[in-house]
Amino acid sequence: MKKFVAIALLAVAGFAFMNLDCVIPTGEVRNLSYEPLEEGAKAKITWDAPAEGTPDEYVVSVDGVDQVAVTTTYDMVNIPAKEIKVYAVTSGTKSTGVTLDFAVVETPTLDVWTVNDPSATHPSGFGFSAAGTAASYSVANNPENCDFYISMGQSGNTPTLTSPSDHTPNPLNSRYGWSVQTTEDYAGLDLVVSSATSTQTALSNNGTYGIIVGTGTAYATTDNFGKVYVTALADQGSNIYKATLKLGYQLKDGIAWVME
Repeated sequence: MKKFVAIALLAVAGFAFMNLDCVIPTGEVRNLSYEPLEEGAKAKITWDAPAEGTPDEYVVSVDGVDQVAVTTTYDMVNIPAKEIKVYAVTSGTKSTGVTLDFAVVETPTLDVWTVNDPSATHPSGFGFSAAGTAASYSVANNPENCDFYISMGQSGNTPTLTSPSDHTPNPLNSRYGWSVQTTEDYAGLDLVVSSATSTQTALSNNGTYGIIVGTGTAYATTDNFGKVYVTALADQGSNIYKATLKLGYQLKDGIAWVME
């Protein structure tokens, strides 16, 4: 009986050892990165193989939806996304996954006034920080910080989202601010088409706008995209307007996706 029990225990131990030996640890992909394509409308996602183990394939998940598995160390994402996650897959088992975050950084509310407002406490420009948040700035005192300012347009009586390059008599700085009014609401706007933008776009109450901050007159992979919603546009009298804005800013250079 003791011999039988010993043999049984050895068999169980051997089975457990065999099963442990068959489990190949799946490491995580390394150096996950992106390359903007088609003026930021699409992206090529690339990575290096895990340092441990040899995956059978990889799966790229776009906002929680898995794309078709690939055996290469890259895949294409052709739709706007907030989050892209890449899994290494071994024997049908996914790794934990590595993530790229493409959601815009939001500034819930920001007040700016048209540039013809004489008050020193009413800034007419705004710009984005390295962290993606927006702040208001005086055109006169902080021109270098202004990615956009609110002019009265070429007509002189329409509040207008304006590029610092269009400021007269001299540009505020070396950047270009491009904008376009869209038919989507703020939440529904997920892609800014660069070819449709202008350096001056008239503002309207409850209007939604796609924006680009760049350093030239054509798309560049160093451009940053975003969106603006006009929560309120209030006439202050004397042809002066106050605009209350909600803003979203894409930190990933060259990517035109603006989902929050």
